Amino acid sequence: SDAAKNASGDIIYFYDTDLPTELSVLRPLINAIHRGNDIAIGSRYLPQSSITRTRNRKYAGKLFVHLARVLLGGGVTDYQCGCKAFARESLNTLMSYAHTRGWTWDTEILALAQRAGYKIAEVPVIWKENDRTTLKWRDTFRMGWEVLTFAWKIRICGCHPQKNTHTKK
Repeated sequence: SDAAKNASGDIIYFYDTDLPTELSVLRPLINAIHRGNDIAIGSRYLPQSSITRTRNRKYAGKLFVHLARVLLGGGVTDYQCGCKAFARESLNTLMSYAHTRGWTWDTEILALAQRAGYKIAEVPVIWKENDRTTLKWRDTFRMGWEVLTFAWKIRICGCHPQKNTHTKK
C-alpha cells in the first residue's frame, strides 16, 4: 500500500520478488492498461500459459482459485499470479477499501474491482516455481479464511466502491 502511494506514473506494476513469471509479460500488461482496462493481471490458468510447478503447489493453487471463484463470484481465473498492472486512479480507489495484507492482498483488490465493475484483462504467462517459494498447505487454509472474511465484507456487507464510480483517463 505504501509502495503504491509512493510510486510515480499512471500505471503501477506489481511483480513477485521470487521471479516465477517471465518478465516478457510486462509489455502485454501495460498494453492492456493502455487499451482502457483498469487492471491487467497475469494468469497461469489461461490455455496459452505455460506453468511448471510441483504437484502439491498445483493442487493448493487450484483449491484456492476454486474457493475464491465460488466466494467472490468468479470472473477472474487467477487471483494469485504475482504480476499485475493497475491504472493509478483505479488502484488508489481500491486500496482505500482494502484491508488485507500479505498473501491475499491482491485477491481482495481483484474482488473489490470485480464487484465495482472495473475492467480487468488477463494475459497468459510463462511461470515456473522456484526453490525460494515458501507457500505451505497451512498458508492455503489461512488464505481461504481471509477470502471468506473479505467475501463477507464485500458481497454481504457491501463494503466496496460503487459500480462505475471509478474514472479512467
